[in-house]
Amino acid sequence: MAYDNVDKIAHIREFQHYLYVLSNVYDEIPTVIPDGYFGAQTKAGVEAFQRMLRLPVTGIVDRVTWDSIFAEYARIESENEHAVSVRPILPEDFPLKSDSNSEATFILQLMLASLSNDFPSLPKPDISGKFDEKTQAAVTAMQIILGLPPSGEIDKTTWDLIASTYNSRKTIA
Repeated sequence: MAYDNVDKIAHIREFQHYLYVLSNVYDEIPTVIPDGYFGAQTKAGVEAFQRMLRLPVTGIVDRVTWDSIFAEYARIESENEHAVSVRPILPEDFPLKSDSNSEATFILQLMLASLSNDFPSLPKPDISGKFDEKTQAAVTAMQIILGLPPSGEIDKTTWDLIASTYNSRKTIA
């Protein structure tokens, strides 16, 4: 099977996830949102990591840079072996939006309520399973924090980034 654009986006997103986790540990690395596109934000993250490890600062992900970023990511993940990971099966009825009532909405509210402790501008939703006005306000605020269009609805990209943010910040004490 030929390597196609979908594969390329998936690999970039995977790499960006590693950088995102590293940016939560190292202040020198700017936050990189895993969107699958290698733009200025990703290049800046690569350059910051290369500077930090005293690699040639090119902004290009060569084999040495990829291996170094993955090794540091793996080291951090192994130190957080008790990390709480959220990977629920998502419902077919995306996007989640106003007035929907589901287990997915309940899980979303739990993640947002927990993240509201890390992000002061994020309003804390009620945890009811109903996608109400408070949930929509929290989703909109989180989309702004993550650099997404603030629709107030949960599509797959918004869900994945909220779950990724939750997973990278939450550990069991």
